[in-house]
Amino acid sequence: MAIYIFDLLVGYEANGIDNSQAHRARLFSKMNLDYRYIFSVIPARYKFSYFRNLGIAEERMLIAPFFLVGEKSVESTVSVEEMILRLSLEHSDCIEYNSQRIVFQLTAEHKIILWFENNMVYQVEHLYLDRLYQRDYYTSYLICREYLQTDEFNWNRRIFYDSTGKLVYEGFQISGKIRYRFGSDWIGGEHALMEYFIKSLSLSKKDTVIMDRISGFPFSQALLKYANGVKKGVVLHSIHQFRYGDMNYEYFYLFKYATEFDFIIVSTELQKIELEKYLLDLNLSSCPIVVIPAASIEGLTVGNKERIPFSAMLAARLDPRKQIDIAILAAIKVKEKLPHFHLNIYGKGSQYEKLNQIILENNAQEYIKLCGYQKLTDEFKKYQLYLSTSSWETLGITLLEAVANGLGIVGLDAPYGGPTFIENTKNGYLIAENESKSRDELIENISEAIIKYYELDQDIVTNHSYAIASNYLDEAIIEKWYQLLVAK
Repeated sequence: MAIYIFDLLVGYEANGIDNSQAHRARLFSKMNLDYRYIFSVIPARYKFSYFRNLGIAEERMLIAPFFLVGEKSVESTVSVEEMILRLSLEHSDCIEYNSQRIVFQLTAEHKIILWFENNMVYQVEHLYLDRLYQRDYYTSYLICREYLQTDEFNWNRRIFYDSTGKLVYEGFQISGKIRYRFGSDWIGGEHALMEYFIKSLSLSKKDTVIMDRISGFPFSQALLKYANGVKKGVVLHSIHQFRYGDMNYEYFYLFKYATEFDFIIVSTELQKIELEKYLLDLNLSSCPIVVIPAASIEGLTVGNKERIPFSAMLAARLDPRKQIDIAILAAIKVKEKLPHFHLNIYGKGSQYEKLNQIILENNAQEYIKLCGYQKLTDEFKKYQLYLSTSSWETLGITLLEAVANGLGIVGLDAPYGGPTFIENTKNGYLIAENESKSRDELIENISEAIIKYYELDQDIVTNHSYAIASNYLDEAIIEKWYQLLVAK
């Protein structure tokens, strides 16, 4: 039995789906399952490091375009020294040498750049008059040669080789349209290439395909067409219906063809109930909806008594959906009544400048800090309160991490993280958010809840948070995956 997981993120900012995939990899490894995470397109090299740092090992990654020439690894095995000899660069002028690349000046017009990691070359770039015109990708051999257009961003031709150096297929991109040629056979676009890939996997009835991103990716229709008999499922990482009733059209395709899949995974019982009702109201049939949280914890972090009094933290992408401006304005109001209160905000994103400006305009920089992106393992231990103002969270990995560290939470009663992890008046406060409530009222209510929070018995808060978190221990979530994937 093999499990194939589509799609590792390419071309977008880091988000919670990536963390969810990493959590899943950790559990699947504990279960000794044979699983592979798939890049549907050739990724930028830093993506390997990014996912590896999240916890997905390179040997579990697979690049679909490379797999079509027989390459099942993303690992580079050609050393810097070997590559210099292969390209006859030993007598060329080396004009730059650092921990990431070596630049050789061949002639006045030509340069070659070797990109490497751990002394293994994964990419070679060719430049003429400082313009990139050719890029070579390496695993254990030259697997793809790419010729670039004048803008240095879009390729116009790709040649894919097998381990013997034989040309297997070619890709051509002209005016934004992509075609591939396998011998005398031509196919059109990325969708067709993914059909080739999916057929080449030789999927059996014992295998499972899990899709993390169903909208806008070229494998969705191909999977339905060529994965007959294979167990197929989709993970919902977002809400299915927005605040005022509109469908989340990211899932339009899924809802239209839901009966073609074997399962839909949601993170909370609340979303399962609402999704079942939603599909019923639309007269849409569905496959089974299964609750498996997008994250789990190895254990509880107990025994910490060193929390800073009147401290609060928030961890999220700095984007509009997280409504961090509301958190900042509420914190300013709290400071008026609790002089020792302070809030640290972890994360990065498009709204950094806007949020920083609010802090500066209110002279709040001494007690509200934008801390950037950090590993939070040790940070949760420092604070008394976790603050969440997101308009929705399908689970909320940081909310889970907060209760696993014994923190209480003040957050919005919005789908689905808040009501999942907050037991009102026990380990925090849920603040109702609805269309009729003004922004100023919401800010006032959040600030009042924060002040009341510090009046709660913190030992009771901690125990309630631990009790909630205990439902998300690895063993409990592994059992859910076992019942879905393994049990007959």
